[in-house]
Amino acid sequence: MDIFVRHIPTHATQKQLDFYFSGPLKACGITDYHVEKLGDKPNAIITVLDTFAGQRFLQQYGVPIHAPPHLRAPLNLTWDNRNVQCMKARNDPSDISLQAILFDKSQRAR
Repeated sequence: MDIFVRHIPTHATQKQLDFYFSGPLKACGITDYHVEKLGDKPNAIITVLDTFAGQRFLQQYGVPIHAPPHLRAPLNLTWDNRNVQCMKARNDPSDISLQAILFDKSQRAR
């Protein structure tokens, strides 16, 4: 499952994204995921292996697709005093992304 994220700082690094989302994702039972920033835009994609845990994350931290910028989730995420919006992505995750997450999971299990 892919989760689309809006309103992250354009200067955010990959390490900062991993650190920022690790807490909320783990709180929803998500341990196998990949966060990817989309170029120089204030957007990112979180690919989650467990669809049910991804749904649980969106119930707590998500907003509907095409939500206005001021709409807040039940549990709001903020970064640099901006409301970070998470929503279900329009597209399904690619097979390569899912295989990479499965490979990382198998490496951690060793």
